Amino acid sequence: MLAYYFKVVATDGGQIPEAGQWPETTVHMPTGSTRTVELVANAPGDWVMHCHMLHHVMTQMGHTFGNFIGIKPDGLNEKIRKLVPGYLTMGQDGMADMGEMGIHQWWPATAKQTRLLTVDDPSRKLLGAVFVPTDTTWNHFEHFRRLFLQHALPLVVYTDGLSLFGHDSMADDRDPCSEFQRAFSALGVTHLVAPSPQAKGKIERRFGTLQKRLVAILAYEHVRDYAAAQVVLN
Repeated sequence: MLAYYFKVVATDGGQIPEAGQWPETTVHMPTGSTRTVELVANAPGDWVMHCHMLHHVMTQMGHTFGNFIGIKPDGLNEKIRKLVPGYLTMGQDGMADMGEMGIHQWWPATAKQTRLLTVDDPSRKLLGAVFVPTDTTWNHFEHFRRLFLQHALPLVVYTDGLSLFGHDSMADDRDPCSEFQRAFSALGVTHLVAPSPQAKGKIERRFGTLQKRLVAILAYEHVRDYAAAQVVLN
């Protein structure tokens, strides 16, 4: 990332003790891995990230990220849509979302329920979650549509390799692996497959926390249907 020094504070294996953290301007990213960095974001204007793998940033080895984090683009989408129909401001809450689903007996019923969950990777903010009866492409479309309209488009969405998402990450040199990837391609959002729980550590930990705590809360609230469960989840 140009204009910044950052400190590598975690990998997909977990947090790095402070004594072992190091300053960097470049970090190597093996396939399917993660690196968490911290920096003081005090440089004005746009931030430029440079990469030697074209399928990562897809614009001549570099990409400019508009500095929209924390900015509320109220009214901006509507104005630009007059010129560019369907426009959504990108990057308001961060640069990548991580999607997870949990099929579980969240409340007493004849069939288990599915919870869809999306977390913003840089900020670890829980962007949204919803209970649905089944894990379908359409339910995921509806879930992400709500998130995109509320938070704007991300640059990247990470999921597991479930067939409805696509078994492999999007790349310029091949066709989309699924209708999910085809839709994301039309929006200009990249879909990447995190191949292991370690590669999705943040959201896996969030899922574990919810499974332990939310079941107890739903039972305490005597939840027996989706509408009541969604009120508690919200």
